[in-house]
Amino acid sequence: MWGIRSYLLFIGWAPYYLNLLYDVLIIYKAEVRNISVVMKGKNKGGEKRGEKMGFIHARVKIRNLTDPSKYGEVELMVDTGALYSVVPGVLLNEIEVKPKRRRKFMLANGEMIERDVSDIFYEFNEFEGAAPAIFGESKDNPVLGVTALEAMGLEVDPITKKLKPTTLLLL
Repeated sequence: MWGIRSYLLFIGWAPYYLNLLYDVLIIYKAEVRNISVVMKGKNKGGEKRGEKMGFIHARVKIRNLTDPSKYGEVELMVDTGALYSVVPGVLLNEIEVKPKRRRKFMLANGEMIERDVSDIFYEFNEFEGAAPAIFGESKDNPVLGVTALEAMGLEVDPITKKLKPTTLLLL
């Protein structure tokens, strides 16, 4: 069953499998301890490993829909898992955006909160569109949600970690 060729083949691949097993054990230990891991070296394609999965931020101009001459700029973290965008309420008040409705939201920890919501106009480079925005409080992270991204015709490129135009679907 185990001829010389099989044995040599096994020995040839052993370092690869041992390295793979080592990587899996390191990641498993990290998940158990709830820490992040940065792998070193190169992957099969020869590209460098070692970059953590990063956050994408975008500097967005926001305008009051009823009076577009009133605007401000804000740095937002792009979150494709968030439906609505969270914009600092202080900025929305500065450009005189009035709350249209109050909504309840569930946080990741299960806590229920209420926030004011209104529609605003978003601009990122030459892309623009209107979408809802949550009036963020001081402890809320400013977020660019998927409805604003879709309104502007943008998507996240996971390779370049930048926003890029998307093909919009008419369903």
